[in-house]
Amino acid sequence: WLGWLHLVLRVGLAFFVCHCSGMLDAELGSPYNETGLSIYITPPNWLVVVGVPALAFTLWRSRRELLQCWQRIPPNYRRHAPATAIGFIAAVVLAQACFLLEIDRGARKKDYGISIFLLWPPDLSKIQQWMSPAPRGSISDCVQAARVASGVWADPWMRDDDKAVFVTAANMGYVEILENWMCHMRKQQLTFLVVAMDERMFAYMARNHPDQATCLFKTSRTDQVMDLARPKHWGQPGFNDLTCGKLEVVRAMLAAGLNVLFCDADARAKPGRDIFREVINATCDYTYQQNVGDPSSYVPGPEMEGNTGFYFARAGAPMVELFDAAIQNCIDNTDKDDQTNFWYALGKRYRDGTALYDNSSITGARMTQRAAGQTLLKKEARQMTYCPLDMRRFATGWAMGAQTYQVDPLQRDAAVRKSVLEAEFLHSNFMSGLEMKKKHWREAGLWECKTPPAGTPAIRPEFVQAAAYLYRKFNPEKCGADVSILGFLGGGMGSQIQMVSSKLASVCAEGGLPATQGHLRAYTANPQCQAAVGDNGWACFFKTVGSCKAEGGHEQAAVADMVSSVLIPCASPELKHMRDAFWWGVVQAYAIRPSATVRRHLADFRRQHSIDAIHIALHVRLGDKAKDRYSFQAGVIGVDKYLEQAEKMLARMESACASGGVSCGPYTIYIATDASSAAIAALEWASQGANTLGVRKKGAFPVRVVAPTGTET
Repeated sequence: WLGWLHLVLRVGLAFFVCHCSGMLDAELGSPYNETGLSIYITPPNWLVVVGVPALAFTLWRSRRELLQCWQRIPPNYRRHAPATAIGFIAAVVLAQACFLLEIDRGARKKDYGISIFLLWPPDLSKIQQWMSPAPRGSISDCVQAARVASGVWADPWMRDDDKAVFVTAANMGYVEILENWMCHMRKQQLTFLVVAMDERMFAYMARNHPDQATCLFKTSRTDQVMDLARPKHWGQPGFNDLTCGKLEVVRAMLAAGLNVLFCDADARAKPGRDIFREVINATCDYTYQQNVGDPSSYVPGPEMEGNTGFYFARAGAPMVELFDAAIQNCIDNTDKDDQTNFWYALGKRYRDGTALYDNSSITGARMTQRAAGQTLLKKEARQMTYCPLDMRRFATGWAMGAQTYQVDPLQRDAAVRKSVLEAEFLHSNFMSGLEMKKKHWREAGLWECKTPPAGTPAIRPEFVQAAAYLYRKFNPEKCGADVSILGFLGGGMGSQIQMVSSKLASVCAEGGLPATQGHLRAYTANPQCQAAVGDNGWACFFKTVGSCKAEGGHEQAAVADMVSSVLIPCASPELKHMRDAFWWGVVQAYAIRPSATVRRHLADFRRQHSIDAIHIALHVRLGDKAKDRYSFQAGVIGVDKYLEQAEKMLARMESACASGGVSCGPYTIYIATDASSAAIAALEWASQGANTLGVRKKGAFPVRVVAPTGTET
């Protein structure tokens, strides 16, 4: 028995060492949820080299003892040994998955440490995912993931540039900052790509955010996935690998024709400031945050180093060449980070005349009211323009109180409060360590973040995924011959849109490519459309349905006899379980994405009527639906029926808020109507408490009705 005990201890110890070094990852849930448990240990790196050889050597030395043990087992027990072994292994795996023993290198908050997290009951469906090793990263994976995440805004109607992709990057040591950043970005209904800079981060994202576009990056500098599980501080070995790796990812996206808005996870915009849209609409090729450490001594200029933690780069040959040069500098100067190497390359281009500097959007902002990153410089094909962002609107760590300049403490605190108040975007660089960054984010009021309550208007993740699928499907990199024309039929504007959407679904189901041709009668065949967008067709109001043009003898797409019959064949494989009503909504929403001109009109309209969010929208028609023989519907539905439905919806929203333990409201109800009587009735209903059915609780949240209809038409 002592011999048996010695054998078990020897093999067990070797297996434990191997287990530590092999980074067996069996975590369930997220360590930043409100409940849960995981054990996280950081053994020294030499275990990686020692672990596997130690186990193999121990098993080889013990081979005779193992054989003797096997021979001493009675034959009737031996017959059950395979089943027993399989059951034992299965039990170990299940226990590993359920009880979450996780032994790995790197810690979430410190270089070495243990953190505990438990979530119960376990999701056993994820065991296969836990046991599968993370795939090796590649540039092509990130480009493909970027195409999925492109658009920046979750709502396809809000997108200015469908080829723009919002990108951030993080390693496992930065996971807490990343979680907080993602929460803030999602609250602003933005969609983005996370570049995982180590396998641990990639596996973490796959488990805890399976619907989030994520890629694992393998740097060409070391030809391996970067082992950057610990937080990397400026000047440490490995920091330059991490930062220069980001340049390689962005360069690949630019070469693929994507425009890149890059933002470090320790930078974010204040809520309610649409500055990302302003930056994306910049006319400069490269628009960047100035790297200000001390505003009192900072002198901007064409070769003054900018910050590579926030910028917008527009795709094009000059931009790709710039990133190529910066990456080569990273290879030649391994002691420098990405920012230094990038600005070496950009400064050289400025001196040889291939990069044109323009800061007039800052210096002339008060007089000309020009948005960020706008340039009036004319350039040649071989040239690019680069423009800094206002250092006070787009502030770095100095604005949050980073210890980079010496002033009286009282004056400094007052200056910090003033600078944080003025800034619209804050980046916590010039600060060392995660705890320091979190401290300053809390002081700025930009750390705490909770998921919006159920009653808040939001875009469903499935809808975002489905709309992105249609965009990729109808906007291929190369156009083929299978382009079908979506011709326009008679009827009103709503009828025209539904017919085009039906044809679009048919083309999608057949695997073809759509293109519009012609005009929508008087709706677009008018001087106003021609003057506004130079087009009397679909583009007067909407974005094009596809990137391929109909030239020559292309077939006219047919209207589907039954729309439901073509919707599921059109659906993406991972969302075929969604019902055809969902896909009908997605197809129509994609088809009628407003053009930039229409969106400007909509934004002006919202400002005019002080509309922030619309919770319920009603379309009440009491005119032609009651009189016109072409539009007549049997039995006109009075406004009271609409308001009853609105009350029921409000009751459900308020119940969802109450169950979540949060407060929400007031609610905004928008009414589009052709009858002033309907608008007046709705306003009176709201002023009397919007609770004629009694389904809402007394003292419920107030309801505001927006009914911008003055007279009957």
